Amino acid sequence: MAAPPRILIVDDDPDMRETLRLFLESQGYHVRSVATGASGIQSAKEDPPAVCLVDLVLPDMDGFLLTRSIRDLPGCDSVRFIMLTAMGTLREAREFVGKHVTPADAFMEKPVDFHALKDMIVSLCSGT
Repeated sequence: MAAPPRILIVDDDPDMRETLRLFLESQGYHVRSVATGASGIQSAKEDPPAVCLVDLVLPDMDGFLLTRSIRDLPGCDSVRFIMLTAMGTLREAREFVGKHVTPADAFMEKPVDFHALKDMIVSLCSGT
């Protein structure tokens, strides 16, 4: 049986990071979490994740730059990205995102629906 995908959480909200980490670990995933884009890049460089959950707005860079930066790292071209947003609605976030080129694979509105997140991770990792 294959090991569960490794997940990296990059979110500046400590409560969100901890809640996501606890949920995903309870589902059997190996999870690392960091608060800044720079630490996310360093973490991905040291141990590329299968899936990266990225907050759209971070204190040192936006989620778009972080996602592109990680994708450009050696060994990270297959990392799947889920962009998390606390914008008013997912529609507003998609309109904002539509004005930018984004390498994210999926988007999810905060507060996160944990079961939908788990399904999304399974789907992204299985390629469906």
